[in-house]
Amino acid sequence: MFVGFRIIVFGFCVAVLSFANAFAADVTYKKDEHGRILVPVHFGDQVYNYLLATSSRRIGVRDGNLDALNIKRFRRSVLEEFSITGEVKLPMGGLPKMTLANRPILDRYVTIFNEKSAVAGVIGFDAFGEQLVHINPASQIVGLHAHAGNFASQGWHIINGRNNRYGGIIVQVEYMGVMLDVLFASSVSHSMLDLKAYSALKQGLPARKKRGGFADVMTGINATTTVIPTQLLPDFKIGGWALGDIEVVTSKLNVSDNASSGDALLLILGADVMTSREFTLDYRDFQIWYPDNQR
Repeated sequence: MFVGFRIIVFGFCVAVLSFANAFAADVTYKKDEHGRILVPVHFGDQVYNYLLATSSRRIGVRDGNLDALNIKRFRRSVLEEFSITGEVKLPMGGLPKMTLANRPILDRYVTIFNEKSAVAGVIGFDAFGEQLVHINPASQIVGLHAHAGNFASQGWHIINGRNNRYGGIIVQVEYMGVMLDVLFASSVSHSMLDLKAYSALKQGLPARKKRGGFADVMTGINATTTVIPTQLLPDFKIGGWALGDIEVVTSKLNVSDNASSGDALLLILGADVMTSREFTLDYRDFQIWYPDNQR
């Protein structure tokens, strides 16, 4: 078991965010040093680059930024969170006016995390309301779109999924005769395969000597990386969506919180995959859309 790293997934409470408008809007994203997506959020005339966390629900803010952002801490209130190692509790605060892609976010609360965090803040999927979230690595754009049939009219294909217990999108895939739960988590720098899933697949996978070696993995808001062994998953597909060869790290994961059940075999697709393919996430219907040229 590897110790010292966590996936922090903010707040999976009842959704209280919405956008005032439903039209499409794009924001240009940057990447942090670990290849993860950072999107610009506005607090009045102040702009911060927050980590996009597609498997997280809430907004999270670093403790040291509270005064600058006029965020009031609720001293006796905490929000239940979960991480790769189990549930944790984080303080909460009141959120002032904040915008993403020129749209006001109407949530009244944020989670507050440790000053030692590697990121200024985290933006979870409730910030998108019921918009489609389009990630286009070629132009480094995160686009927010209404459910208007635009992707279907362009010949995109749909993959039906489901939600985990906290609202993250899971797609179930049969790979080498083994059923996997696949979670899309852009806050994780490198894709991860749970050890139980690795054991189930091991006989059909390439020998370890053909893998890339070890990978530095940054998960969630951690300030340090963890070096973990890797394994190649050749010719990986989700339905008709061909993702090619995927290199994953193998480690013990918090399956019960991230997958459909505690007995599931979990694969987490991280920023390494999510910033190399164009696709769209649908949090209303728990679906994935992908273009025809990726079949």
